[in-house]
Amino acid sequence: MATITKERSTKKLSEQIYELMRKDIVECNLEPGELLEETVITDRYQIGRTPFREACHWLEAEGLLEIVPHRGCFVASFSNKDVNDLFELRLIVEPPVAELASVRSQAAKVGEKYFRSSAPHEGEKAEYESEHQLEQYGVSRRSGQADPESGTARSH
Repeated sequence: MATITKERSTKKLSEQIYELMRKDIVECNLEPGELLEETVITDRYQIGRTPFREACHWLEAEGLLEIVPHRGCFVASFSNKDVNDLFELRLIVEPPVAELASVRSQAAKVGEKYFRSSAPHEGEKAEYESEHQLEQYGVSRRSGQADPESGTARSH
């Protein structure tokens, strides 16, 4: 059982209870569809009614609670459609993110390899002033951005 700390905090009591209730909802300590009885919750977290009610309004705005007038606050439930929508969204978003991460990782490796192979010998002037510039060059060559030396765009 979580309780609010009595120590001096910069957060309001309603913010602290909001964070605790949010954590309990996300971790399913408060189950979907469960009625949050005011007296039970205020006893559980050892708080008054006002911080509880403020926290409930914030959680409702986040979609984690449903406040039904004259009935109470219920932990939000997810329908099969909600779950399907979530997975469809992930299918749209995750592949391009994974591809971008892969490209950036490969570009950094290429830049590091190029830097090591073209390190100047004693007495020679370095082609690039810093490793940071080299990484920028490696990324720009891989991504088709402008070449820092010639000012022209590169193709893949």
